[in-house]
Amino acid sequence: MSLEGRSDPGLRRGRGGRLAAVGALVLLAVLGPRAAEGAEIRTWYQTWGRIGTSAGVGFRHVTFDGARGGTDLASPIKLGTFHVRPLPNGSGFSYTDMPFQVSLDFYPGGTQYGRPIDSKPSEFLVEGILSGGVTADGDSDLTATVTSVRHEWTHGQALFEGAWVASSWLSNPGPILLGAGPGNRAELWISPKAGPGFPVPVPEPTGLVAWGAVGLGAVVVRSRHRRRASAIGG
Repeated sequence: MSLEGRSDPGLRRGRGGRLAAVGALVLLAVLGPRAAEGAEIRTWYQTWGRIGTSAGVGFRHVTFDGARGGTDLASPIKLGTFHVRPLPNGSGFSYTDMPFQVSLDFYPGGTQYGRPIDSKPSEFLVEGILSGGVTADGDSDLTATVTSVRHEWTHGQALFEGAWVASSWLSNPGPILLGAGPGNRAELWISPKAGPGFPVPVPEPTGLVAWGAVGLGAVVVRSRHRRRASAIGG
């Protein structure tokens, strides 16, 4: 009996299901990155800094303002801002290895009404030195260099397993130059290099589309084999 003009409903259903699966892969490739971008930030942080020695000798020409906000523990975190105060004409200052410290507290669980839900932080300490000089004319080689980042104490819920080894997931910031003049500011940032905020690697959209094309090709080949087998068996 001739098979021309006949079609197998089961074959149509099978081919339709495979094409739907390929379409889902393509849709995931397009929407996946957007979904990741909208991930909820569930950790709050705040910082404050001090410049000077343990004996109370401060560096009155430079101040540090802390920062606060939400973090996904993957994006760079702003620690705060150095300010160099204006100097009288013809004056200047310099210092060698003036210590500074920035306290960095993380509060797991996010915020409510702009305040941390969990009042027991995980405390970290960023330490460094200021070296160089500044003149009233605007010349400056004053540099802030971070020398260490370490975990101090966890009072409540841990950020994640192993977070107390700060060097395993926080990179030391590079040196930053502090200039002179009114309104001069230099921001200090720190970047996580590992941790729970880092997404599981996902194939690029083009890669998913390519695999979808391969899968579609396999569906077509298998469908042809099935039709030939049906023709021979019929």
